[in-house]
Amino acid sequence: MLNFEAVPGQVLKRRKDVFVWHMGIYTGRGTVIDTVPTNGTSERSLADFADGKEVLDGGYPGNLQNWLVVENAKRMIGEAYSFARSNCEHLVSQAHGLKKSSPQLQILAAFGVITLIAFAMAQTKKP
Repeated sequence: MLNFEAVPGQVLKRRKDVFVWHMGIYTGRGTVIDTVPTNGTSERSLADFADGKEVLDGGYPGNLQNWLVVENAKRMIGEAYSFARSNCEHLVSQAHGLKKSSPQLQILAAFGVITLIAFAMAQTKKP
């Protein structure tokens, strides 16, 4: 299922759709801790996480020891999913001891602002 040697605490990712990645923390036991709208944060099999798609190496963004990353992720099990405050990228950054962030969400927000500005400018130019 994996085309690479994953280590505990490593970020795994797969495509959710054309523009969006889904991410989780590999536990080292054939399971991944991730968060989804339907179940919140949970630990599930690598096959369930993959959802029939190729799983890629998402890197190791922090400097924490791998066992601590896994423990941090485990502590989040049971938390509810929130698109804006607790999505898969938030989980990954927090588990690695980094500032809670979601770069994909930031890009989406920036795109939305640019679209609104363009729309407003187009409206002001109409006679």
